[in-house]
Amino acid sequence: MDFLTLENALWLVLAVIIFLIIKELFNKPPPPRPAAARPVKEPIKQREFTPEELLAYDGKDPDRKGILVALNGNVYDLTPNAKMYTAGSYAVFLGHDISYCLAKMSLKPEDLDKPIDGLTASELDTMYEWQAKYEIQYEKWGKLVKGS
Repeated sequence: MDFLTLENALWLVLAVIIFLIIKELFNKPPPPRPAAARPVKEPIKQREFTPEELLAYDGKDPDRKGILVALNGNVYDLTPNAKMYTAGSYAVFLGHDISYCLAKMSLKPEDLDKPIDGLTASELDTMYEWQAKYEIQYEKWGKLVKGS
């Protein structure tokens, strides 16, 4: 009895092809699940902050929402990176205008809240680069205005 005839070989090839097609049809990965709906965050109503008001947002009061800094006249909420800012050397920034510090790449407390009038063009560029990063990474809460 000869099983390996041309006709049997063709039927075998056809059976293998049909098997592979059926396997492909029924072996598809499940469709992706829809992403869970994120709660819609209410936008912050922007307001003006005086330097004195800004000091209250230094992260030390657990009842106060927001850890804020000012940079080039804008006030940003650093709460999403609270761990990075509340511990270590960056904690000095919280509740202050940090424009001069970032322009000079300084962590010195005496450089906080300084005007940026005397900065060089290169230092101003550095500050603007930081501001561009803050615009992307942090929510703007308002403007810094002169105090009383």
